[in-house]
Amino acid sequence: MFLATEILFFGGAFAAYAIYRMLWPNAFVAGSSYLNVTLGCVNTAILLASSFTVVLAVWGAQTDRGGKWIAFWLVATIVLGVAFLGVKSVEWTADWNESLVPGLHWDYVHYEGGHPVGEHPQEGNPSDTHPGETAHSGEHHKIDWIAGNHDKHIPPADPRHAQVFYVLYFSMTSLHALHMIIGFGIIGVIAWLAYKGRYSSKFYTPIEVTGLYWHFVDIVWIFLFPLFYLIRH
Repeated sequence: MFLATEILFFGGAFAAYAIYRMLWPNAFVAGSSYLNVTLGCVNTAILLASSFTVVLAVWGAQTDRGGKWIAFWLVATIVLGVAFLGVKSVEWTADWNESLVPGLHWDYVHYEGGHPVGEHPQEGNPSDTHPGETAHSGEHHKIDWIAGNHDKHIPPADPRHAQVFYVLYFSMTSLHALHMIIGFGIIGVIAWLAYKGRYSSKFYTPIEVTGLYWHFVDIVWIFLFPLFYLIRH
């Protein structure tokens, strides 16, 4: 029942994503093109590995491998989860530096006749930067959403619509991260109880249920990864 409510909870966010992507496909392709696919792939591999460690913990309980075995693999799951959030924090920091955080740190520049206009126009010689290219100002880039990019896979987009993409990106990935942090606490308690010898082949339901929760968290990411990172491809 709990996992069913979680599916409904995330279902609303996925429905919003589907509606806005249908309305503004160019903005979603343009927004996705600035996400780091390599780091997304690394995080996908990390979460798949964490699902495997959970399975090993459940299997250890089923086969009476002992509390230390179970606790070890549950702690390994937490370590992998922390690694995932570490990589995600690197991504979020890069997004902040690139001024891709709607409402808090969002910036773009649009060129008309070779001169930058729009939000916080670029300082310096406008001829140094051409339409479709990112320009440097301070410590971050200015993205010309409206003119698009020389890369044919990045179409022109309304910066307001691109902001919607990033609103969905940050809200859904943050929500996913929150579920992971909650999972750390649950898994930590179960690992401690397992270490104390609470579970065996006669009773391991808490481990199995905790594993189902963690698998659900992993499955959500399996959907988030292609929907946000792989649109351009």
